[in-house]
Amino acid sequence: MEILIKLIKTMKKQNAVLFLALKDTFKDKGMFLLVVGILALSYVNIIFFSGFIAGMTNTVQDQIIGVMSAHILIIPKENHEYVEHVSSIQKKIEVIPGVVASAPHNEMGGTIKYKSKSIRVGLTGVTPSLEKRVTEIPYKVVEGEFLSDSDTGEVCIGINLLSDESGGDTERSRGELGNIGVGDRVTITHSNGVVKDYRVKCILDAGFDVVDGGVYLTTKEVEEVYGIEDKASQILIKIADKNAVEEYKLKVMQENVGGDVKTWKDFVGFVEQMVQTLDSTRIIMSIVGILTAVMTIGIIIYINTQNKKRQIGILKAIGATDNTVLKIFLLESVLFGLVGVIIGVIAGQAVTYYFNQNPVSMPMGELKLVLEPATMIISAVVLLMGVIAGGMYPSWRAAKIDIVKAVWG
Repeated sequence: MEILIKLIKTMKKQNAVLFLALKDTFKDKGMFLLVVGILALSYVNIIFFSGFIAGMTNTVQDQIIGVMSAHILIIPKENHEYVEHVSSIQKKIEVIPGVVASAPHNEMGGTIKYKSKSIRVGLTGVTPSLEKRVTEIPYKVVEGEFLSDSDTGEVCIGINLLSDESGGDTERSRGELGNIGVGDRVTITHSNGVVKDYRVKCILDAGFDVVDGGVYLTTKEVEEVYGIEDKASQILIKIADKNAVEEYKLKVMQENVGGDVKTWKDFVGFVEQMVQTLDSTRIIMSIVGILTAVMTIGIIIYINTQNKKRQIGILKAIGATDNTVLKIFLLESVLFGLVGVIIGVIAGQAVTYYFNQNPVSMPMGELKLVLEPATMIISAVVLLMGVIAGGMYPSWRAAKIDIVKAVWG
């Protein structure tokens, strides 16, 4: 019976604490909206930068994989110019479960001339039917149509090589060759000294300098000009799961492919550095957002307690303990935090939806926010804990206010 009575008294006290905290929290609606708005914006700030940076990282990675390196590459061993027996190697690796396709590339150098203008360029020999299964390059055509396996005497050129001779600010104002169009003829001097005229079959715009500043020919054309057969500068391999590149690197190496096997991460080391830099930026922005929320709630609760010394004194005079006063103001922090985080989550979802429906157009591709549920939950919990921590000290100070001084102001 005594236990039941104590339990009832405890529940009454807790109800009283909750009632007073709710009343005090919502009494000044302007202050309540201000604090909740700041907390909601802090949460949106945290998840927006996390999503933006994750989205940027994914966009760069996808672009590199899509138009430059695929997932895995086989390159010549040291002191070798080519990977040899390409067709045999492709048969070996394409039977590995999870390997989608492979495509050989031949990277050469040369000079391209149009009318009186000429510049040095990178020449890439590809097998179009295989390229379409491995990279996005054949799908980046903005004028004309991509090469066919049997084509000779034809090339596709990147849009960065072109220039708009009218002087207008267009996509064709980046390069130096002039306003080349599909069907025009250019002259290429190959690195082995062979000079040959080519018809422009397509213009490429991948949003990536490696593609947009290069010239593409067929493997058949390269083999004729350079007198090579079944050789490649590199073999690009596409796999079904891009997160399993290390596992598939080992599987390809076990096939004795006669070259060095690299993942796209090995091949493009600057991406890892960029990811680390972006992650550091994300962490800093998250810390700033949390500190802003902590300081905001701390200042608000402190000002609130200073303005309500008399009420605190009266509460203590009628029997409220220091612990009760502490709970009242600490509960206010919790209420501010909960409402702020809930509104922040709703606003964050709205912002994410908007940007994913209207992605940011960047030179490297379209950027969308990438937000994992775990990131949103962790951000909400950390922000809420920070808000509670921020309200702890001023709540403790309020609990320690002297009754007499408080009543007399």
